Amino acid sequence: MQDPARANEEANTQKRASLLNVEYYDTSGPEEKKLYDLISVPELYSLRVIPLIVETGNLVVGITTNTSQITLDSIRQRFSDYRTTYRLISDTGFKEYMRLYDPPKKIEYQDISLTSPESGGIEQISSTLSQIRPDDMLAFLVQQAFKLRASDIHLETNLNDTRIRFRVHGVLHPIAHLNKDKYRQLMSVLASAANVSTSATDDQTGHINKSYRLATGEEVTVNLRVETVPAVNGIDAVLRLFNFNADMLDIEKLKMSSSHLELVKSVITKPSGLVLLVGPTGSGKTTTL
Repeated sequence: MQDPARANEEANTQKRASLLNVEYYDTSGPEEKKLYDLISVPELYSLRVIPLIVETGNLVVGITTNTSQITLDSIRQRFSDYRTTYRLISDTGFKEYMRLYDPPKKIEYQDISLTSPESGGIEQISSTLSQIRPDDMLAFLVQQAFKLRASDIHLETNLNDTRIRFRVHGVLHPIAHLNKDKYRQLMSVLASAANVSTSATDDQTGHINKSYRLATGEEVTVNLRVETVPAVNGIDAVLRLFNFNADMLDIEKLKMSSSHLELVKSVITKPSGLVLLVGPTGSGKTTTL
């Protein structure tokens, strides 16, 4: 029996296909999915296309709602020996195909450490990120940033790679480096989830609120505001974490001095009044509230 959520997603994808005047392809059936060595795995991630059927003279390519028109035109030119047609597939269907093309590797995740380079250092974390799927990269970075109580994740493109930094208590800490191909994959997943474009020439703002499952089976909830800006070497991004932890609802954990704590406790018992919390970005205003 098909999962109701999956059935609903397929129905919505079919409706979108009708609106876009594109044929729909159902990827939720029990039929074995065939794989074709036509397009490299990194390109499948970045272009968001899947070869569905390859027959004599005919090529059927699965696309998603995030596949660009430029990609469709380039695929036709690249495979000019075929009569190329397109079918709209669901996002879940795309992910299922990518798990077949790029099976999750058995990865032992190391917690990121800001103080001990021997454990969870930059080189080790960079190596781990280079081996995992883009979805896992995003989920792992958010999970670790949350554990370290970081307020933001900075993705900064350089000439040869991309630097990842966490902002913890207002200080930016280098975490890892990604090569250009891996960053392109990560940005593709990020842009798709946040509903922003990787080809825009202006600053963009998006939001992600969904759950991802790491290769270990652990589920990570991602709640981010995404800010992107075109830079000299690519697209830079800042991810503001909004993950909520009920354990933080304890005023003692704000680490105020005893005199300030008593003052705050006195103020919040008043039936009326105004409390102003001021400070620079990342100083803890929202957490305090």
